[in-house]
Amino acid sequence: GARLPSQLVVLYMGRFFARPGTPQAEGNPKTYGALYLVDLGGGRCQPVVAVVEPRSTSIGMDSFKEGAALQALSFPLWALLESIRPAQGSPPYPAGGFFAAEELRGRWTTSGGAFGGTYVNSLTGAFAGAAVITSGGHFFLRDDGSYEYSFRYAASHPQFGNSGGAAEHAGRYRLDGDIVLVEPAKPISYTFTCCAVGVGARQTPEGLRRVLVTVSAHADGGFRAPPLVPNWDRYEGTMTWYLEEAAAGPAGPQPAAGPAAGLRQWAMKARASSEYGASGYGAAQATGAPDVERFADDARAWAPKRPNGGEEWLELTFAQAVLATEVRVVQSFMPGAIVRIDGIDESGAASTIWTGPDATVYEPRRIGVLGVTFPATVKPIARVKIVLDTKRVSGWNEIDAVELIGNPR
Repeated sequence: GARLPSQLVVLYMGRFFARPGTPQAEGNPKTYGALYLVDLGGGRCQPVVAVVEPRSTSIGMDSFKEGAALQALSFPLWALLESIRPAQGSPPYPAGGFFAAEELRGRWTTSGGAFGGTYVNSLTGAFAGAAVITSGGHFFLRDDGSYEYSFRYAASHPQFGNSGGAAEHAGRYRLDGDIVLVEPAKPISYTFTCCAVGVGARQTPEGLRRVLVTVSAHADGGFRAPPLVPNWDRYEGTMTWYLEEAAAGPAGPQPAAGPAAGLRQWAMKARASSEYGASGYGAAQATGAPDVERFADDARAWAPKRPNGGEEWLELTFAQAVLATEVRVVQSFMPGAIVRIDGIDESGAASTIWTGPDATVYEPRRIGVLGVTFPATVKPIARVKIVLDTKRVSGWNEIDAVELIGNPR
């Protein structure tokens, strides 16, 4: 949101997009589109739509042509927006926040990733790896004035190695217009504050969900709204897009119907080689049925203390020992790192029931389930140990739940 020179409030968004059916290759520059809703008060708004297509036939990169087209559009579009005035009297809304408090409150989550290309050894021509970065977190603004925040990232680069970082805190908050001011329960080493610059809704496989867009304060303490002729792909600062948590419902992936008969049970107890937190992201989060609804870095799943660190393991205990025939592992974030599954009988003796690497083709940005079937074990299995090589899949490899299927003895 922003205010026009007339002080009318306008909500807006704009970006470059590929036209349907257009090959995604150099020589096919993207089309720019922007939508403005000027609030006239009384439930009325004036829509303004602007579109420009780069048509230059000159030699040059598409990004340069797109930039030139956006610049050419900016001057007449600015003049049009500046010309919009209230029909009579003052603007319908006084100075202050653009959004209502209930639009900012919610259980907001964010996750993302970027691919920086593949690398080869210049001497041998052999594949050297890929540059990737993943991030995720949540920002819960509750009705009772409490908040909870977390953010983590992991990066992997064949030349510069692996890196990662995290921040989490909780406490009380208050709203000053669209600015969220927090009071952490425990001191943190930096100043945290943000300002809402956009709200909306998005259709997802789980239904319609709200969207919140925030920007962080710059070094001078001020907040910079996106330019009035915006390009959401570029912003000079830190902008975060949050998606509201999915509504409560049948949690996570449901067990697939199949020939496996017998008792199905989720773990009742868990321990791990390491855990990111004693509560959130702790081993205990992998007990019970799945409760993470979507692919995301979520504190309701187990995560190791560090990403990309090598071998980690998660051991689950079940209520009843069974002659096991199947194990299903619900991986809620960055699946594919599992390399071995051991079954442990009531005496504590372990035997390997599956070895990887995991060849499952997981759908991008979706919760992944590794289902392993095998002949019934000779001895009843009481515990299952999941072994991961976290260097195989960059980022935090998170497990939401583990199901053991088998026949009671």
